[in-house]
Amino acid sequence: MREQIISLIREGLGYPNLEQLIQLCLSLFDTNPVLYDVLGRIFAMLADEYDDQAITVERYESIMQVLQRPLIVAFSTVHFFLLNGDMELNKNRQIFVNKML
Repeated sequence: MREQIISLIREGLGYPNLEQLIQLCLSLFDTNPVLYDVLGRIFAMLADEYDDQAITVERYESIMQVLQRPLIVAFSTVHFFLLNGDMELNKNRQIFVNKML
């Protein structure tokens, strides 16, 4: 799902993508409540601003310029730390098991 989120952000933060991003954040909330709550709220605020209507090109480009890259970096960074955290946990678990044997 992380890849789907990044793909939607790369496609653009238009209203249809924001609606999908909100739903993805809701479905992933239990995996990382702080991250997905904050991002879901950001996407919801943008969707409210659009209010299913057109916004100016300048406003859209401004939103994309300010948010697109940081959002992609945030998702990539969280995924990196989750993977490394799991690796560290597994390494520590294996050390513990080896000591017990």
